[in-house]
Amino acid sequence: MLKDVLDEIAINREAHRWLLPPLLESLAHSREVPPPKHDTWFSASRVPTMCPKALVLTARMGLPMADNTDARARWSMDRGSALHAMFQSYWLGPTGWLLGGWACRACSKLHGGVGEDRWSIVLENAVPLPERCDRCGAVPRRQEPWQFVEPYAADNELRVRGRTDGFLRMPSRGFEVMDLKFTARLDLIRVAPKADHVAQLHWYLGASSLKTGRIVYVDPGAKSVEEAMVEHPVAFDARLMHQEKEKVRATREALSDERRPVPACPYGGKGAYGECPCVEVAVLWARSRR
Repeated sequence: MLKDVLDEIAINREAHRWLLPPLLESLAHSREVPPPKHDTWFSASRVPTMCPKALVLTARMGLPMADNTDARARWSMDRGSALHAMFQSYWLGPTGWLLGGWACRACSKLHGGVGEDRWSIVLENAVPLPERCDRCGAVPRRQEPWQFVEPYAADNELRVRGRTDGFLRMPSRGFEVMDLKFTARLDLIRVAPKADHVAQLHWYLGASSLKTGRIVYVDPGAKSVEEAMVEHPVAFDARLMHQEKEKVRATREALSDERRPVPACPYGGKGAYGECPCVEVAVLWARSRR
């Protein structure tokens, strides 16, 4: 018995001799997501690359979808979160140009929105960084910034929602929706932003009834701040918004009635980042129909 305990201690000690291997292993997770239904909420960040064909076939077969995250994905997501905080709370907040919610560092009072509900922050009640907290009197400082709380935008009819990176109101300009993107390839988007990023921004613009947005690309590995950023103002395009809405509407109709035909893949089997998921799902569908 004692030998077993000592052996286990020795194994654990050796397994944790180095920090990084167990740390990286702990970052990974995997879970099953139920197949979509006709009333499932869709994320505004995923709708632009969403394949209706893959979703409908998955739902009709009753297949759960995998949500897998490994250490590489966490590196990208968490680095993005940290850079968002730098851009929003450290940089833009003190200018007074960024509107959303602001949580006091001293007492956690939420400024903006309704009460303490972080999901209530929308364009109508978004605020710039306050000069002081009306609860405890604390003053925001660059060394101790308040936490920016991103505003919420939703199309309640089509059930598409997401958090924007904030509303901008720069001097002598109207309100804009800001969307921050991080990339190591600024050369690919210097002339124009990526189409799916423009489509994502349109869901926020439509939900907020705004006509102008701004996509800011940031390269975390740039050698200087002057070389690190590219921005693209985006004007609302009613035709693009209509196309996006029709894609979601057709998906929901096919999810609610199995007699309706399966929507076609809008990408011809080639997704924005490789082979579209519908290619593999269609094979499973064909096998299930034999």
